Amino acid sequence: MAPQLSKRAPENHPLQQVVAAWCGFILVALLLGASGASAQTKPYQDFILGYQFTPPPGWQLYESTKQLGQVSLFQSTSKALITVNVEDRPKQRDDGKPATRKQLDQIGRTYIQSFSRGELGKLYRNFKVVGSAPGRMGKFNTAQLEFTASPVKAGTQPVRIFVSVGGDLGKLSTVTLISPEKYYRNLVPSLGYVLRSFQLIA
Repeated sequence: MAPQLSKRAPENHPLQQVVAAWCGFILVALLLGASGASAQTKPYQDFILGYQFTPPPGWQLYESTKQLGQVSLFQSTSKALITVNVEDRPKQRDDGKPATRKQLDQIGRTYIQSFSRGELGKLYRNFKVVGSAPGRMGKFNTAQLEFTASPVKAGTQPVRIFVSVGGDLGKLSTVTLISPEKYYRNLVPSLGYVLRSFQLIA
């Protein structure tokens, strides 16, 4: 079943923190030449919010100091960011039904509004859903959406965004990939690595 999302995202919403983190990681990489991570074979576990996943090889893992339950994976070569975010939502349960077209369309509109009003809206405009479908994250159903956007300023690389959102066991789980357009397709396997390995810990 598709998650219930608010139509407007406040400034401190995890989605806006994802975007702010992406902008920050890119700045650090450009100024300091951040290096890629070595391969990680053990799952990352968050025992407070109760989830785990296995990071893909070559991505640097960072735990958020501002948002409980949020982890970022940064790849310095592509300047791409994958974030995993889990929130307590007592009523969130997977009913075993895939997201409907109506639900996917509504979620797409909600995210476009959030992108446009948040930090990403300062860099990009004309956000569009270019793909949406029911998906899976570990053992539960999700809504999966892809977005594109046009740079506000010349010289800024076009961006592509992927969101997988759903949940179960009283948790709302979101995996987001923000990537320069030219690297996006090559990063899909890394994204799938995270989605397949994700598990909620009861």
